[in-house]
Order: sequence, then structure tokens, then C-alpha cells
Amino acid sequence: MPEQQNITNIPSNRVEIIDPRTGMVSREWYRFFLNLFNLAGNGGNQTSLDDLQIGPPPIPDSGGGGGGGSGTVTSVNMTVPTGLTVTGNPVTTAGTLAVSYTAGYSIPTTASQTNWDTAYSERLQWDGGATNLVATTGRTSLGATTVGANFFTLANPSAITFVQINADNSITTMDAPTFRTAIGAGTGGGSVTSVSGTGTVSGLTLTGTVTTSGSLTLGGTLAVTPSDFASQSANTFLAAPNGLAGTPTFRNIVAADVPTLNQNTTGTASNVTGVVAVANGGSGQTTKVAAFDALSPLTTKGDLIGFDGTDNVRLAVGTNNQVLTADSTTATGLKWASVSSGNVTSLGLWENNATISANYSIASGNNGMSAGPITVASGVTVTVPSGSSWAVV
Repeated sequence: MPEQQNITNIPSNRVEIIDPRTGMVSREWYRFFLNLFNLAGNGGNQTSLDDLQIGPPPIPDSGGGGGGGSGTVTSVNMTVPTGLTVTGNPVTTAGTLAVSYTAGYSIPTTASQTNWDTAYSERLQWDGGATNLVATTGRTSLGATTVGANFFTLANPSAITFVQINADNSITTMDAPTFRTAIGAGTGGGSVTSVSGTGTVSGLTLTGTVTTSGSLTLGGTLAVTPSDFASQSANTFLAAPNGLAGTPTFRNIVAADVPTLNQNTTGTASNVTGVVAVANGGSGQTTKVAAFDALSPLTTKGDLIGFDGTDNVRLAVGTNNQVLTADSTTATGLKWASVSSGNVTSLGLWENNATISANYSIASGNNGMSAGPITVASGVTVTVPSGSSWAVV
């Protein structure tokens, strides 16, 4: 074999083909393959393995009787580092050993390798500075404020903990008692400075305000309406236990519930005949209608009977389209009045305003109905007491 001018030595097996710092082919192996490429004429000639020196350079024969043997090579094989693959091996008579990249590997250029080395050595300088970042400078580079950085480094608590941000941007963690003290809540031994009572339920109204000592006032008259009771068995009434004092319940009537009647129920009293004059407790009439008419205070079509607290008296009929309404200022507590914001037409229709523009309260125990839709003006309140309802149809 003629002596070669360009010697290409395989790097020591201590040199890894992939540089662990960059993940790329190391410089020594890169130069090795580049020399192979150049010695092969850059792919432009048929230079064979005989024209390349792979391995240590030949030792010239010094004529001293040692080396330069004349034996026969029977097999040539090649091993390569990770990232390279050998084909055509072993060569036992004639052939070519071909070295190629393993899938996923490549040899960078010198410029690319330099860029990779620089990128690795400066990989922690992502803020544009000249030195690698540590945790503190990294948080600052991300825009952390003083208090934000303090939150970032806050230790994990071992129990429920409350956080206080101090005026100097430091952070203090506290347990519940310490936190209550810090915010002025103390330990729950504070004083109530004022108690007020308001509201009406079933006719009873709670009023008053206590600032030091005293009592609230519960006044009014308890109003019990049928809606306050659940459905009961037929023919029962609300009464105390039979013959005993106790809590009333709904029960059947018994003889003891009926008082003794003191009037005469026998003799002539049970056989009254003829017409009894009004002065004698009768009606002076012989039929029910005539008897009622004789006792009635009504005089005009449409009159009603009202009670003034002492007697049953006449409530004169109102004018057309008026309705009967309660009014505590009148003798009977009733009066005929025009409907507020509503109208009964001659064609049988009831009309009401579509907007409620003033506060309105449905009387306790009453229900209300409106033809909708209804708009309640801003700031206006419609009060529906407990047990009452308001229907919009």
C-alpha cells in the first residue's frame, strides 16, 4: 500500500460521537468524517479503502527483521460509535465498508457547532443579560413586584393560615386568633351597641330600638284567618280538650260543649201562633221575605246593610261604576268609591293601569288581582303580606 499523504485516524474510543452538552456530533468525530470525505475526493472519484488510511499510520519497515510481515488478511470489520451505522461488513475477500448516519443523527458544520456551544453556555441568559440567571434575578426579569416575589417564595403552610400584606411589601402568615387580633375582631367578646325591631306578622307588629338596655315592643291584634289552618276533618271545631284546660285542637263537638239554654222551650213557647209584632220580638209579618223587609233598615234599590259597631244600619247605594271599599273613617267602615286606576266598562270589562306608580300594600288577609302585564315603576314597592297573594292574569 503506497504511503498516504492525508492520514485519517479514528478518534479514541474515549471520545463520544455525540457531545452530551449539545446533543450533536462531537468535534473530533466531525473532523474525522470530514477528512474521509475530502480524501475520497468529495465524492468525485473512485478512491477505495486502499487509498485511505483508517487506523494508525503504517510503520515503515526498518529492515530489522521486525514488522512488515507478509501474512494474509482474511476479514476486515469496523465498529463505530452511537449515531453511525456500518454496512458491507465484514469484508472477507473484497468489498467496501460503508458508514452512514443512524436515523435521527447528523454532523453539524463548524459554525453550527459553535452556535450550539454558545447556546448551551448561555442557556440561562434568556433575559438578554450577560450572565446566567438565578431564581431571584429570574423572578425580577419576569416582572415580579416585591410583594409578588414574596408570595412566590412563601413556604407551604401546615395548617389553615391567613395572609397579611404589610406596608413594606413583606408578607406575614398568621393563625386564626392572631389574624382576628390583627384586624381588630378580637376573640368574640365584643358588645352589641344597638338592636332594632321591625315588621308585622299576622297583625302583630314589632317596634323599638334598644341601645343600652330595654325591651322591644310587640303590639297589635293577632289576626287569625282560615288560611292559617291546614285542612281539617269535617264537622270538627277548634276547642280545648273536653272538660279540661289545655291546648286547643280540632275535635268533634260533645254535649258538654253546649251551654244550658235558659229560655222556655216547652208549653206555649213551643206553640206560638199568629203574628208577633216587632215590639214583641216578632216581625209583624207572616212570610220570610216580608219579615226580613220589615226588619231591614234599607229604603232604596242597591242599599246595603252595614254595622256601625252598635246597630245594623243602612249603607246607601253608590253611583254607577263605584265599588264597595273599606274605610275606617266612615260610620260603618264601608263606602262606595271609584276604582283607583281601574274601570268597569258598560260592556262588562274590567280595566286597570298597566303601571303601578305608587307604593301599594295589600291588606292583611286579602288577595289582589291585576290584568297583566304589569310594570312596577322604579322605586315603587308592592307589599304582599304573609298569607296573601297577588295574581297577574
